[in-house]
Amino acid sequence: MVNDTFALGELTVADGCVSLGDSPHNSRVEVIKGDSTDRKVGFSDSTAYAFSLAPLEIALGASRYSIGAEMFFSGPGKFSLCLNSGDEILLIHKSHYTGIFRLGGPIERQGRLNYIDDCTDSLLIAPLRKGDPCFNHLHFPRHISQTMHTHPTARIGVVARGSGRCVTPAGEYPLRAGMTWHLVPEQPHCFF
Repeated sequence: MVNDTFALGELTVADGCVSLGDSPHNSRVEVIKGDSTDRKVGFSDSTAYAFSLAPLEIALGASRYSIGAEMFFSGPGKFSLCLNSGDEILLIHKSHYTGIFRLGGPIERQGRLNYIDDCTDSLLIAPLRKGDPCFNHLHFPRHISQTMHTHPTARIGVVARGSGRCVTPAGEYPLRAGMTWHLVPEQPHCFF
């Protein structure tokens, strides 16, 4: 995943994390590579959101949780992950935000709510208050031709399955399973 990323907007790398520019959204993205040992991750001042493409274990305090492929979780502060050698996971850290621990999945074959041009969406981790971060599963049906649109906030994602393209005024970007992506606020885009 780490070499298979496209981003529209400024990205900077520091301390093993990708910072999404000077965004008011205060997000950091981290790709963890497995080596079959426990690895401490997270930041004391943030909540991490993650989608797993492969099985892993999470240690939060004295509790351990098994995560299967295509499952998701959020965890506040610092915690430990154990991934098999060669596996990777994308963590999205929301700085200066204390969320709650959530675990769920695996994701369904498609979302439950109607979205733009026959796409579907499911809210996986709901915001605690209006304006707080959320975590969604967005599903694009085969042969989608989505209308160009924007969002008022940043979008960060991972392609769970399949392939397609993201089209913006700046160009066209191929999407494949395991790829991560980032769109800045108000970035016109559509998916095919």
